Amino acid sequence: MILSEYPEAIAQAEAKLLKLNQEIEIQSQLLSYLDTEIEKNIASNKDLKNDQQRKCKRLELQQEQDYLEIKTNLKEAKDDKDEQLIKLNLIRNQFSVAKLEAKLQIAQLELVLN
Repeated sequence: MILSEYPEAIAQAEAKLLKLNQEIEIQSQLLSYLDTEIEKNIASNKDLKNDQQRKCKRLELQQEQDYLEIKTNLKEAKDDKDEQLIKLNLIRNQFSVAKLEAKLQIAQLELVLN
């Protein structure tokens, strides 16, 4: 990659990171909403007599397909974000090295010309 292409590559990586952060926020909000719905369900269930029964019911409801799917989506989005952050840092580091190499070439040219 040439030096002038790095800013665009960095911007694209940052944009991907932003989208992943937004996806994480959406999935977190969905999970929070479902947790609230589970708690409402448990609180309104008169058949649950003690904490152990409520805990079992909570775990049962958290095993439903929608809940598990959102948890999986959230984990995947977090994993993707971590990978994208690594890529972004790599591009930034490559850009720094490329700038240093360009400065070195300029300095070597100036030595030859003087």
